[in-house]
Amino acid sequence: MSIFETIDLRELNSVTELSRTEKSRVTLVSLENGREFAVLKEYQNKDLFPLYERLKSVQSDYFPRIYQLQEQEDAVVLLEEYLPGETLQAQLEGEKKLTEEELTGYIRAISEALQALHNATPPIVYRDLKPENIIITSHNKLKIVDFDAVREYKEEQSRDTIILGTKEYASPEQYGFMRSRG
Repeated sequence: MSIFETIDLRELNSVTELSRTEKSRVTLVSLENGREFAVLKEYQNKDLFPLYERLKSVQSDYFPRIYQLQEQEDAVVLLEEYLPGETLQAQLEGEKKLTEEELTGYIRAISEALQALHNATPPIVYRDLKPENIIITSHNKLKIVDFDAVREYKEEQSRDTIILGTKEYASPEQYGFMRSRG
């Protein structure tokens, strides 16, 4: 058990703001000792609470661990595992070329991660897969991040109605041509 699972969020020290939008704020936080880190996410979209609750129950080494999830009056707050490393995008743009073995391992890991989501009941559809949302940790483990665009697969729904994700990486289902498959 991690201390982050039981700590009062007010006891955490803000290290740096990682991102901020109109509807969210992501902050790197630490314990008082400054040696243990986590990521604090605050969303002004309460609809995300049940999805993050479901994600918390999905057992997979390919996603950051969610330590705490709280539904507040006007927000959803979660504390999750900090992943030191770099994005797959940074690796692809770097001077060192990835080997075929490395790329094959990453593709296998991504497939296993998506399978874990699709095997949930009901299935969870991840709709923003792109190199910037894949972290290669300092221990060379692949982790998928940024679950703001996930949704539950609904058999009775004939098509997706909301465009989410990143245009350059979005599948045709994102634009309402057909529905996502679980």
